[in-house]
Amino acid sequence: MHSPIKAKHKAGSKAAAAAKFADPVAATRLDHDRIIRQHAATITRLKQDVAHLLLENDALNTDKSILLGLHDRNNVAAWESPPRITRGEAVAVLLLSDLHLEEVVKPETVNGLNEFNPRIAEKRLKTVVDRWLKIVAGQYRALSTVDECVVWLGGDLISGYIHDELVESNAMSPIEACVFAERLLEVALRTIVEHGKFKRLTVICSDGNHDRTTHKVRAATRSKNAYSTLVYGHLRGRLSDIKNIAWDIATGQFSYLDILGRKFRFVHGDGVKYAGGVGGFAIPLNKAVEKWDKSIKADFTCLGHLH
Repeated sequence: MHSPIKAKHKAGSKAAAAAKFADPVAATRLDHDRIIRQHAATITRLKQDVAHLLLENDALNTDKSILLGLHDRNNVAAWESPPRITRGEAVAVLLLSDLHLEEVVKPETVNGLNEFNPRIAEKRLKTVVDRWLKIVAGQYRALSTVDECVVWLGGDLISGYIHDELVESNAMSPIEACVFAERLLEVALRTIVEHGKFKRLTVICSDGNHDRTTHKVRAATRSKNAYSTLVYGHLRGRLSDIKNIAWDIATGQFSYLDILGRKFRFVHGDGVKYAGGVGGFAIPLNKAVEKWDKSIKADFTCLGHLH
């Protein structure tokens, strides 16, 4: 059984179809407009295809020109004169900071991710010095004359007792660690002098925040209250037989040295405060360097601390 509404709709559709065929002029006009729209769409698509083919043709012509140029020996330009390879001058710089020689890290306390103790510390220091000397002898001196070197001892040679857990976990007391540090660094510096074949050695010495003797860092007297200052003074005396060595033991936070016309700044780095922000350490560091440059402009800043 059909409802009255559906019956009425069907009746209206039949009436519209009848009206279309009842006016042949209108029907012809509708067909003509439809054909025009189809042709316009075809023309647009063909224009797009032609534009794409033209681009491909240009690319092929470019590739053809390159390939033809490779085979055209007459287009090969010759050097007017062979290139001159001149030897420049260079200074070798070795940065040794944050050694923490007496600290102990047991694998079982860090899920097996790391291990550290005085024996490993000594092995690592020897490896660094040996490989650095090989790089200087091989890569540096192959291109440049390297008669001078700079060694930076950047502080935190020992971990000290600045944290309560270090009193329990360190392998040595601060005094014992200082004796250990003196022995290792004397061997390292004598190795550099003997095997590095440098005409001059400059040792820059900075104190750190771990090797302090006070509860907190005292900005005005930090070097006077640092175990590292004692170590540096002893080292200078133990190496007094070496004539071509110069010492710069910092009495403040910064040390500056001119190297081949560029000014280098050396600082331990604990003065740069970083609380783990998403921008990374570079943001507070850049602000600190900008502030330091207002007093003394430096081309390069060497620092440790963040490790």
